[in-house]
Amino acid sequence: MALVTARMPSPRKVSPSPRRSDFTSSLNDLSAKRSLRERLFPAFRRPSDRAPAAPCQCVFPCRPPCARLRFGFRGEGVTNNADRWGVCQLMILRIVGRAIAATLMSLGAAAAQDGPAELKFAHWLPADHVLHKTGFEAWARSVEAASDGSLKIVIHAAQELGRTADHYDMARDGVADFAFINPGHVPGRFPIFTAIELPFSVTDPLKGTAALDRWYRKYATQEMPDVRFCLAHVHDPGTLHARVPVATPGDVEGARVRTVSDSTHALVKALGGVPVRVPAAEAHKAIRKGAIDAVLMPWSTLSIWGVDKLATYHLDLPLYVGGYAIVMNAATYARLSPAQRKVVDAHCTTDWAVKVATGWAQDERRGHEAMLKAPGHTVHRPTGGDLKAWRDLTQPLVERWNDTLRRRGVESDSLRHGLRRELQSANAAY
Repeated sequence: MALVTARMPSPRKVSPSPRRSDFTSSLNDLSAKRSLRERLFPAFRRPSDRAPAAPCQCVFPCRPPCARLRFGFRGEGVTNNADRWGVCQLMILRIVGRAIAATLMSLGAAAAQDGPAELKFAHWLPADHVLHKTGFEAWARSVEAASDGSLKIVIHAAQELGRTADHYDMARDGVADFAFINPGHVPGRFPIFTAIELPFSVTDPLKGTAALDRWYRKYATQEMPDVRFCLAHVHDPGTLHARVPVATPGDVEGARVRTVSDSTHALVKALGGVPVRVPAAEAHKAIRKGAIDAVLMPWSTLSIWGVDKLATYHLDLPLYVGGYAIVMNAATYARLSPAQRKVVDAHCTTDWAVKVATGWAQDERRGHEAMLKAPGHTVHRPTGGDLKAWRDLTQPLVERWNDTLRRRGVESDSLRHGLRRELQSANAAY
């Protein structure tokens, strides 16, 4: 009986794939290639004492079975280890790429759809004041429109959220997101800003607003570091309105005069009068009861509060202007999306400062013109020696302001001259 020796088929030669990647072809040493693969993919490790795995139904042998189930691909046409490694690489890149793409798409969607934010705007003026209607309302509605509705501004008027003097702190502490402030209402707190309130500084409110806003932006972070400065403006120059004739500084001596700020308080004292702090809403009652003899106010404001019925003598001089600012809570600004911050920035500009001030300035100008023609009212405009007397008596106020800044280590002369240059450049200097 002849013995038949079974002849085992010789191993099939695997020719290199013509589609081998550069990375794969560089790994000539199979052991090095396997070591790298097993470091990256522990599931492919094959201990030497491990029994051979059952035949895999994939086109190429793999461990553990089945690579196509693990990586989710079929592997058609893959015939050798080198191609198997290349396919694995390809699938990993696909998985990572899809994850990155999904992340970027989600970020893009979040950026495109800014979350809605409701912001509180606080001020102390009555809701029927012209500045509320033509300034604040117009500004707020423009912010909302520019943000495609993602920002909503709710205006709280008439000291609804806090006292007039507290509005800066309200913005700082987040009680309000935006606040309209009168820096001169808090004595000594904002001396740089109150340079605009020195006597005989501004003749035109809108040109003066542009000059103030441009000038103060350089100092806002220094003097108002707790908030984000938005814009600044002034009202139409205010003057003296009295129950008795007033033409010279001597007519003010001993008179009780309603003041509105630290600067006007000092002005009345320099003129020999007695300054009395009275809110605008109470000025009519105070003058009717004899608590005050005169008021410092802009022209149209007289009729708003009914003071024109009692104070019928007027001094036609730009004795002072009131300076105001809109400031924002810094944390609120930081929470906004980049697109929303861009909208806020676009509404915190010199152009918008002028827009906010325009309605009030026009109303005051009409009030001035009406008072010049009003029956029963006397308007006196000093000239020559009388004008010089008024200006000379107010000069100590400039020195007082200089001393305040020097005590704080601030070079006051350069600040004041810088403001003066801005006013002259805007054709708004007296």
